[in-house]
Amino acid sequence: MTLVVARTTNGRLAIAADTLVSEHDVPLSARNWVLKSICLPGGICVSFSGSPELAWKSFRHYRECYPHGTSCAAVLEFFEKSSAETNNDYIIAFAATAKLVTIRGGRRATGISQTHWIGDKEAFERFREYEHDRGRQYECGRAVNAAWFADEMAGSPASDLYSIMRSIVVDRNVKSVGGFVSVLSNRDIGFRFAVYSDALFDWPLELSENQIPKATDKHDLLASGEN
Repeated sequence: MTLVVARTTNGRLAIAADTLVSEHDVPLSARNWVLKSICLPGGICVSFSGSPELAWKSFRHYRECYPHGTSCAAVLEFFEKSSAETNNDYIIAFAATAKLVTIRGGRRATGISQTHWIGDKEAFERFREYEHDRGRQYECGRAVNAAWFADEMAGSPASDLYSIMRSIVVDRNVKSVGGFVSVLSNRDIGFRFAVYSDALFDWPLELSENQIPKATDKHDLLASGEN
């Protein structure tokens, strides 16, 4: 079970994914968690949903076939074949052109959306709900989470995706997603895992509930913690 969400915004691209691994719909322990996005030669990042073992086998095969990268058409053909053979789904991200392609069931998905996703549909629907309600949510409880991103390119959607994905990961009603959140973003020469610090703070004692700020700033990634 998985959720990977990727987005392009004004020439910038980011991918956020959970790390939980399940077997027969039963979540496995933390030592079995895996990164579901990998940087490959040629300035591409490939994310998967499905079998980690089969995905990593395909990634190794790709490196053997194209150690210095290859054309866009060859990349898509390679992962279409892999998807058809393994039943894994993929999101292919191209750094230089900030382009996303989703492959499901061995075929490229059509559409012009700037947001692509693979994994559990119900989890993605919940993702969209959190995104829609985010600007109107007030923080409550005794603590607040804040994450600071370092050295992200101007216009990068990385912090926005992380903010929403983190809400999915900590939502106990979304059992198909868990672990921690990995985020990658594009640079001119390729992809890099985002550098961020996620911390837990108490609200200042002098603030009343009516003074607690709204979670509207995309760099103030706030999520309430009642426990």
